[in-house]
Amino acid sequence: AHVALDFVSYVKPYGNLGVTPWNPQMGMNLALIVVGGLSYTGPVLVAQLLSDYLLRSGLLGLPLEAITSAISGLICVVAGWLLRDVLPIDRRLPALKDAWRLITVSIVCCLFGSIIYTLALSAGGALGRGEMFSVIWRLSVGNVIGILAVAPALLVFSHVRTLPKIDRGMLAQGAAIVAAIVFVFGYRDATAFQLFYLLFLPLLWVALTHGTAGTALALPLIQIGLVIGAEIRFGSDPGLTALQVLMITLAITGLLVGAIFIERQNAAASIQDQQNALSRALRVRTA
Repeated sequence: AHVALDFVSYVKPYGNLGVTPWNPQMGMNLALIVVGGLSYTGPVLVAQLLSDYLLRSGLLGLPLEAITSAISGLICVVAGWLLRDVLPIDRRLPALKDAWRLITVSIVCCLFGSIIYTLALSAGGALGRGEMFSVIWRLSVGNVIGILAVAPALLVFSHVRTLPKIDRGMLAQGAAIVAAIVFVFGYRDATAFQLFYLLFLPLLWVALTHGTAGTALALPLIQIGLVIGAEIRFGSDPGLTALQVLMITLAITGLLVGAIFIERQNAAASIQDQQNALSRALRVRTA
C-alpha cells in the first residue's frame, strides 16, 4: 500500500530528490503507528526504503537513500508515538483538543523532519547552493498535507465495523465538492488561487452535517481533485505546492469545525440526559 500511494502521488517532483507536493503514504504510516503502536516501526521503515528505491531507482545512492528513507519513516513514527502515548488522542477525533493535537504534532514533526532530511541531502552532496530552503518548504508542505488528508480518515474509520449508508444528502455534498473543484480549475478568467475559497463551502457543509467523520472522507476527495486539476491547469508548472498551502488551511478548518460540531452534539445530548434525569426525579418526588 505504501509503494502504491507513493507511486500515484509522485507528481511534480523537485529534481531527482523525490520531494513532491503531497505524500499520502505519510498519513497512512502515522495512522498505523497510532493504531498499532511502535511495534510497526520496522514495517514503516522498510516500506519507506523499498518505495524510495523501487520508484526512484536509488538515484541518491544506497547509503544516502537509506538515511533519507529512515528520516522520512521516523517522522511518522515519532508523530504517531506522540499522539498515542505522550499526547494521546481519541481516534474518532470527537473533541477540539484531539483535532488540535493531530494538527500541531503533524506540523511540528514534519517541519523538524524536513530540516533533518534536507541537512542529510546537503551533507551527501545531493543539493546545490541555495536549494535548502526550497526543499524544506516543499517537503514540509507535502508531508503535512499528506498526513492531514489521509490520517484522519484512517483513524476515524479504524473504529467503524459497518460502512455508513450513503443517502441523498451525502451524494449532494459529494457533487458539490466535485462542482467546486471543476469551477476552481475550469474558470479561465480567474486563477485557481482566487477561486480556492469556494472549496470551503462544501467542506463546511459536510463538517456541520457529519462532523469529523464526514470531514475525514471529504479531505481525500478534495485533495485528489486538486492534484488532477493542477495537473490539467498548470501542466509542468509547479503551481500545486502553492495550492497545497491553501489546502492545509482548508484541512485545518474542516477538522476543527467538524470537532466543534461533534462537541456541541455531545454537549446537547448530555444536557438532554440531565433534563430527563431531573424530570424523572421530580416525578418521583411528586409521587
